[in-house]
Amino acid sequence: MKRIALNLMSLTALSATVFLVACDWESGSQANFNSRANNVNISGVYEGQLSGGRAVSNTSNGTIRSLNIQQSGNTIRVLDNQGSRYDGRVSAPAVTSETQSSSIGTNAVVASFQLGFSGRDGVAARDIEFSGSLTLATITSVQASSSETERLSQSGRTVSGAPIVDGNNTITSGSSSTTFNESIVSNEFELNDSNAAMRLRGTWVERGGVVASVNAVAPVNAFSITGGGN
Repeated sequence: MKRIALNLMSLTALSATVFLVACDWESGSQANFNSRANNVNISGVYEGQLSGGRAVSNTSNGTIRSLNIQQSGNTIRVLDNQGSRYDGRVSAPAVTSETQSSSIGTNAVVASFQLGFSGRDGVAARDIEFSGSLTLATITSVQASSSETERLSQSGRTVSGAPIVDGNNTITSGSSSTTFNESIVSNEFELNDSNAAMRLRGTWVERGGVVASVNAVAPVNAFSITGGGN
């Protein structure tokens, strides 16, 4: 069974939605909320969920029932079940607010990706372009293993202006700081192919041919996200 470890550490006051872009989490004023993504990979065989087991609803010729996506960095190579190859790119994932609570409900989107690819469908004899999204979603409810820790933080302010004379001491412009404890909540979700899946949806456009929809699903690959405050 393929397993996915999803670790998220959130500040208590973190706003509802956070986005993973490169190596930074940004959500409104929480631009100082940092994270790292490890082994984020959407590779897998996506099986069709449309009528007749199709992955692509319609093509000028042939039947596309599956799409094998292989990711390297932000580039992807896609092979359909008929042997045609396509190349494209995938974005960094956006992580939803579902992961900030102690549980994730059924059919909840945990993370999503934007992707696109193009190439030639050799069976249909058409150049195609695909654009759409891929979501990591639960198929059952998932409970988190949560823990709370404290760390020592420090904030400071700059003092400016004319020198102040205090007895024999002259205090010039400088800074002061305050030390305080900051509470960090950590949620860890264990996701696998029995409680989650990767869902591919989008639009398939043949140049000079048909426009079709794509709906396909693959099991969850090894996937980990770790986030934490500064």
